[in-house]
This record gives sequence, structure tokens and C-alpha cells, in this order.
Amino acid sequence: MAGGLLLTASAHAQDPQSALQERAFADVSGLSLPYRLFVPENYDPNEKYPLVLYLHGSGERGTDNRLPLDIGQFAQTFYSSEVQAAHPSFFLVPQCPWEVVGGDPRGEFWVNNFETYPDETPHPGWSWTSYSTADYPVSTSLQAVTNLIPSLLSEFSIDPSRLYATGWSMGGDGTWDLLARNPGVFAAGAPVAGMGDPTQATNLAKIPLWVFHGGQDTAIYPDVAQSIVTAIQAEGGNIRYTEYADGGHYIVAEEGRVYQEPGFMDWLFAQQLPSSGGHVPNSGPSGSVPEPGTMALLAVGGAALVRKSCRRATRP
Repeated sequence: MAGGLLLTASAHAQDPQSALQERAFADVSGLSLPYRLFVPENYDPNEKYPLVLYLHGSGERGTDNRLPLDIGQFAQTFYSSEVQAAHPSFFLVPQCPWEVVGGDPRGEFWVNNFETYPDETPHPGWSWTSYSTADYPVSTSLQAVTNLIPSLLSEFSIDPSRLYATGWSMGGDGTWDLLARNPGVFAAGAPVAGMGDPTQATNLAKIPLWVFHGGQDTAIYPDVAQSIVTAIQAEGGNIRYTEYADGGHYIVAEEGRVYQEPGFMDWLFAQQLPSSGGHVPNSGPSGSVPEPGTMALLAVGGAALVRKSCRRATRP
């Protein structure tokens, strides 16, 4: 199996990352994207497994292939023995580089929604509360993630109808962006403390979502999440919203919240695209994937579950 053999349980206890393969993906853009991959224990190529994609926050950027899980230890829940016993699955953790060749000198993010261009010209559509996907092309790093998935589908027995996306902070932004630009690809999404584009509510309403935010978040204020949730609700989306009244920006790490939220894992792994379509295709010779909007959409109805707090952060 490429990337090295999985290590023993004792090694896992000493270093939780030893349970994941250390890999890199050579994207057609020229970017070498580091990533970690957890392969289910007793993997059987004759069975189909779901895959969870986790996008880290801005502080975990780099090329060391460690920071996303060293700092974001809460994400290790996905390959814990308890979760894997109930839901055997792949777990994918790419690492966004600090910068890419030919990229913006301010660095690379999953979503490059900068306030100004490098020459200080104001960029249209930017704000702290939302951004427009129409004004910002997909980032080099997030496109590489999109291109990586088909290669994993061709290598492993992964169920293309059970791909899930989640992420925190910058990774929450990336989760919203990925779901909006690739309708019909992911069976569910769970953005955490992230910012999305409310104008994409029509596309996003077709994806089961569970959105998490902290009522005391002063990095990305809770009304940012509430605005996109409201827009998706107006489109009849299948969306849940959980706002922790006393939670700050680091809600995923506080007292085991979000990824240990009761019922979350069962909800996530229960989601599945219809067998008639919506699958991520295998890469062509160039390793590219269809342009956003060319893949089949998933229409899912259902009532929204909204749990809002009575307290909200105040802007300084």
C-alpha cells in the first residue's frame, strides 16, 4: 500500500499520527500538497468505505505534514477506536501551504478572499461577514484537494456516494467553498466557525449540513454563520445549526465539542448521495475534475434544527 504500512496500536498511543499514512499529492498546478490518510483497520478492497475530508485552520499551514493534527487534535476523533468501530472510514487531512508558486505574496489560504489585490487595489465583494465566490476563483490549494479525491477513489475502495467535508476556522471557510463549488459531490458537510457565501444558498440547500459556531466567537462572529444558515433555510435546505452560547472560536477543542456532539457521527455517516449520480469522476489524463456546476445536484428536503444561544459576541 503506497505511503507506508499502518503502525501498531502501541505506536498509535505514543504518536496519534502514526495511524495515518504520510503522503503528498502532485497536482497539475505544480503544487505538492502534503496530506495524511487514515485507512480503516482490516481494510477490505471488496468493501466500500466512506471518506471524511478535514480542512484545518490557518495556523496549521505549512509542509511538515504534522501541524493539522498536532494543533487540531480534536480531529483525531474521526479515527478513534470508538468512531471507527461504529463507522469504518477513511480520514483525509491535507495541509495548505503557506504560499504557492505564482500565488499571492500574503500567503495561501483554502479561500483567498483578501481585502485588496497585491497592488492595494480594493477587491470587489470582500467583507468580514461574507464573500462572493463569483469574485474569487478557487484557491490553488483547495483545487488541489478537489483533484486529490479522484485519485484516492481510483486507488482505494472508497464509496463515492459517501464523501463528507468538514473543517474549522479557515477550514470552515474552505468547507463552505468546496461544497458550493462542487454541488452533487459531497453527501454532507459540517462547517465549523467558518464563513461562506450566502448567494450560494440554492446549491448549498441541496446538501445535508450541520453547522457549528460559538456564540462568543470574535474571529468570525456568529451572525456570519446565522446569515448563511438563514439563506439556506429560505431555500428549504436540510440544515442543522448548533451555536454554543459560551463557545469561542476554538469550540471544537473546548470540552470535546462539535465532533463529539451527541448524534453527530451517526448523522454524518448516515448521509449518502443517490446511486443515480452525483459521484466524483476519476481524473482524466490531466488529473483535472469537471468545472463547478457540471455535476449532478442532490436534492434533499427536511426541516431544519436550529439551536441558537441567548448571548452573542459584540463587535469591538
